[in-house]
Amino acid sequence: MVIPTHYSLSAKRATIGNPQEMALRLGGRTDQPQRLHLIESSGAHSAGRTLLCLAPSSAANVDACKIILSWLQHDLSGIVFCNSRAAVKGLMGLIQREAQRQGFSSKASSVAVFYSSLTSDRRQEIIQKLRTGEIKVIISTSSLEAGIDLPELDCCLLRGFPGSLMSFWQRVGRAGRKQHGLVIYLPLAQNPIDVYYAKNPEQLLSKEIESAAFNPDYPTILGKHLECGCVESAVSLQELNRRFGYVALAVADSLLQQNKLYLSNNGKLWGKGYPHKDVNIRSTLNTQIKLVDKHTGETIESMSLPLGATRFSEVGQKTSDR
Repeated sequence: MVIPTHYSLSAKRATIGNPQEMALRLGGRTDQPQRLHLIESSGAHSAGRTLLCLAPSSAANVDACKIILSWLQHDLSGIVFCNSRAAVKGLMGLIQREAQRQGFSSKASSVAVFYSSLTSDRRQEIIQKLRTGEIKVIISTSSLEAGIDLPELDCCLLRGFPGSLMSFWQRVGRAGRKQHGLVIYLPLAQNPIDVYYAKNPEQLLSKEIESAAFNPDYPTILGKHLECGCVESAVSLQELNRRFGYVALAVADSLLQQNKLYLSNNGKLWGKGYPHKDVNIRSTLNTQIKLVDKHTGETIESMSLPLGATRFSEVGQKTSDR
């Protein structure tokens, strides 16, 4: 049984915990803090939202399915966040089976899944159908936390804690913009962090959002940027540290030994080719796996191989029923 604890919320900042520090470091202006003004509150209207924190569930898909079908029966629109593509697909399959069992399969047709590996055309089609009301509920991974403008939604369901308060509040913010919204947090009994927040729901509201961090001097990433910069515009050795940081000289020396950079007679570093195509700060390779509908030949998804995966072809393909 799930027992709710509920709070009424106004709009809460969905951002990083140290925006000013991050902006100064990213812009290379930590010595000029007076040039940056921190805006800590939003003037945008928000209708607010009610947060229901449920008891930890040992059958999260079953409970989530009941909630979603209830939304559909009351003609409510909403978004459901899962923490993996497998969880999205598993929940969708359960909704389809349960809707058919209860005799209203047509309701399930207004539910769609959304994740980043879907083709761009398919993602745009889903958002458009959500705007027109043809789709009422989207089950998504983190790909819809931010960056895509969604129409007004009545409800939001979080199936499990996403791993950070930053992501939690990004997801919560998808409901309650123009009209008061309902947010349901469904903790997973198998996850200790979920259990903690279920027992201490006030911590979700009072704890500071995490600070973001990055290392601008990480040699691998800095080396790629240095290669690209020297191709686009030769860089003087005297300007190297000022433009690329204190470790740039050592990184440049390594790139010279690898014949990825060259030193001209007038003391400028230059490069050739198009190194930009090899810049990749994600934890995946550029190799793509295509999921193709074997009946129509239509590409449904395109996924990157994780680092360390076996490359069985230049561009692998597999087929599957839709």
